[in-house]
Amino acid sequence: MTGCLAALLPALLALIALAGCGESEQFSDGKIADAIALDDGAVGGDPFCIVKDFLNDAGEVDRADRKDGPAISSAQGDVGVIVQQPFPGDCEQEVRAGLNKLNPKQDKEGD
Repeated sequence: MTGCLAALLPALLALIALAGCGESEQFSDGKIADAIALDDGAVGGDPFCIVKDFLNDAGEVDRADRKDGPAISSAQGDVGVIVQQPFPGDCEQEVRAGLNKLNPKQDKEGD
């Protein structure tokens, strides 16, 4: 019986290791920065469009601490940023459009 347990132990450890992999970042900071045209912390170089932090996956979007600033996320809610006030509406639209480009396209029924 002990031999069976010894044989199963490596497989069990591998499963545990794989379960932990789900916590990895889905989108890198660099990928997000490129998608929203971030230039020295500002969207498009606009000094009123400052990004303070990156939200690299849905978990970070959900846990974003709004006291650090407003959070803007993609339509699917799996990537986003925290911005500094004031953050004009045109900047928000540009950021949302860039974040939405990171999401995989979803087929609509009937298309």
